[in-house]
Amino acid sequence: MKSQSVVFSGGRVPQKGDYDLSGSSSVLFIVIAATEDRAYVRKVLDALKTLYTGSRIIGASSDEAIVPEGVLQDRAIAVTALSFEDTVVETVRISSCLDAAERVESYMRDDTKLMISFSEASSVNGELLLDALRPLCGSVPVCGGVAATPTFENTFVIEDAQILDSGAVMAFLHSKSLTVYTDFSFGWQAVGRSFKITEAEGNRIVSISGISPAELFGHYLGKEVVDAMPGIGSAFPFMIKRDNMLIARGIIGVDGSSFIVSGNVKVGDEIRIGYGNPYSVMQQNGLHKRLVRKLPDPECILSFYCEGRKLFLPRDVVEYEERVLNVVAPTVGMFTLGEFFGRGRKDLLNFSSTVVALKEGEPGGERALEFPPPPRLESIEMVAEGLFHFIEVRVKELENLAYYDELTGLPNRTLFTGILQNAIANVTKEGGSGALFFIDIDNFKDINDTVGHREGDEILRLLSERLEKELGRKRRLCRFGGDEFAIVAENMGEGPETAKFAEEILQRVKERIEVGVHGYHLTASIGITFFSEQNPDVEEILKQADIAMYRSKRLGKNRWSIYLESMGQDAKERYFLEQQLRGAIEKREFVLHYQPQYDIETGEIVSVEALVRWSHPERGMLFPDSFIEIAETSGLIIPLGELVLDMALEFFTVCRNLERVAVNISSKQFNDSDFFSMVMRLLEKHGINPENLELEMTESVVMDDDSETTKLLFALAEKGIKLSIDDFGTGYSSLSYLKRMPITTLKIDRSFVTDLPEDENDAAIVRSIIAMAKTLGLKLVAEGIETKEQENFFKEEGGIVGQGYYYSRPIPQEEILKRLR
Repeated sequence: MKSQSVVFSGGRVPQKGDYDLSGSSSVLFIVIAATEDRAYVRKVLDALKTLYTGSRIIGASSDEAIVPEGVLQDRAIAVTALSFEDTVVETVRISSCLDAAERVESYMRDDTKLMISFSEASSVNGELLLDALRPLCGSVPVCGGVAATPTFENTFVIEDAQILDSGAVMAFLHSKSLTVYTDFSFGWQAVGRSFKITEAEGNRIVSISGISPAELFGHYLGKEVVDAMPGIGSAFPFMIKRDNMLIARGIIGVDGSSFIVSGNVKVGDEIRIGYGNPYSVMQQNGLHKRLVRKLPDPECILSFYCEGRKLFLPRDVVEYEERVLNVVAPTVGMFTLGEFFGRGRKDLLNFSSTVVALKEGEPGGERALEFPPPPRLESIEMVAEGLFHFIEVRVKELENLAYYDELTGLPNRTLFTGILQNAIANVTKEGGSGALFFIDIDNFKDINDTVGHREGDEILRLLSERLEKELGRKRRLCRFGGDEFAIVAENMGEGPETAKFAEEILQRVKERIEVGVHGYHLTASIGITFFSEQNPDVEEILKQADIAMYRSKRLGKNRWSIYLESMGQDAKERYFLEQQLRGAIEKREFVLHYQPQYDIETGEIVSVEALVRWSHPERGMLFPDSFIEIAETSGLIIPLGELVLDMALEFFTVCRNLERVAVNISSKQFNDSDFFSMVMRLLEKHGINPENLELEMTESVVMDDDSETTKLLFALAEKGIKLSIDDFGTGYSSLSYLKRMPITTLKIDRSFVTDLPEDENDAAIVRSIIAMAKTLGLKLVAEGIETKEQENFFKEEGGIVGQGYYYSRPIPQEEILKRLR
């Protein structure tokens, strides 16, 4: 095999003679675009495709490219041709993690030696992609990484001659004579005490040891560090131990007080704050020497280097690490937002340098190689060791002073435990009881997202001062973190005093808070439980108050609830069902039933509404009212909604004579920033015209004044997707939003249909809705038709689609297909 790299810049594109591909049976071009000029990238790709027909092309955007001459700093495009004699090259595009396994399985062969993959940063979770590959690949190595750009935004990947804004691309090398060696260099250190992740989702860390990541960093590294996030996140990654391997997760984004990190984490992970010591990195980096011992004479080295590592290490260290690899063999590669590393295991690494060495044919014997001396780092070592010492000292100091919240000065969660234990001892001694009030500020995340965390912090500080003034003797206010507070009240039992105090708290929270030019009216949800000699367990008391608080949330917020034993059982059932639901989504334990919609005048099926059912392995078929609320409150409605849409569109591909399929969408899905791209990705995956999809939503969604929601609705409509208002007439029913929003269909709520045609009031309302819809050019669907008389009522009005038990209950896919034949 041969490796030939050419750098293109200044408008130059590939020409004949740039590469000598004589004698090769297959060619893989790896294109690393260290530029955001997509038009130029496209010209280079078109030239490659025209000149070198039959070759394969994959690539990605990057901040800088790695070529045999060194690290390419200019905004240019590096194109490397890997030409093989006895290796077959195949490439494939993967639209999402969901279809990765199916796509990859069809390309895996007994002689597959290596997979090279690049993924787009915003649309594909690199770790989930590797998880999907793990069962299929076995010991076949995976290399590559997550695409980057100079601005870390608008990343892209390349397959064939296409620039792709989403998904992943992959090259498979099949050969009986190809030798592959993979390795990586790390060199980061963990400092201070360890913590446990207590709440996380994917790559988003919500809480660590019960407090937000922002508070943890502010506590140990200072508020200035938190304010500089995520830019300084490469300097202080989280260190996580997985299967006796230390990996880093850099901070790449901030969402409220949560941190978005560069790979997946999970609840229970033990983490420490990390620090990169350049001197230590230089001492530990024997990557080039290990490589030569394992594969003495490689013909090419692929290098994938983390952006975070490059940002923190001195430039001469970065260049040295690549220079010594080029002594071994021509080295090409890129800078990534996460490196794929697989040698048996499949891991997404960060802050590392990963390499893959390739050799076609029999490996040769050992070679005597001379490597250049490393750069001198005396001053850097001093700075690094000084910072290391500072962090260690800071951690030790704050471990002794870690009992009070830095923002409010209130006792924090750690000290709360001691306060509650002391209160329990006091009431036990006196033979009385006490109460715990667990307070959560409603919708406070919206304030942080709107005006920012600085103003949000000031609101919480002023609120805590106000609440503390209201406390009487033997009552302590604590801040749990974020927007959660707790009040421990001794000598308070199950009487009117408790209710009165809870109402006073609600009233104090509701009073206007002035911050700068803004005024805020807050509300709170409060959970109350009692402690005494009979109920002395701190964790149990806290759990009870938390359960009662969530009951207040479910009942509409801005209220208080006292814990009852039945709540505990309900909470347990909800918790277990949520865990089962999480697993059910991963295992796709759901089926869709479809209720047909008929053209009342012709009697033909024109559309179907997809309705989800959970095929529970123990409880049988569960209807949505058993699990949708839990999906909504837990956030699982996002992956569940995507799964339902995926299944509905897959069903539509086998339908005949059907205009469209309708799918219900919740408000939380509309608020998800990835919703639009997800819908378009699934439509493209199944090859379905957007005009064949109808999304059903409640009136509250379109009544939302949020400009982002409005933009989303218009973006969907511009693609041709139909938008329908479900249960019309039961909510706001405003003519103004119907004129303002791109709605195509109204579904008359069944409550107006049930008593037709006898009920004159309902008949008048329905006729008014029909007249309004026709005036606005909207289609109408009448829900809940159950009798011939109801059908005749709508038939007389003309131009209406009917849906209800009169025609059909929701039925499985096979039954719908029979009716459509």
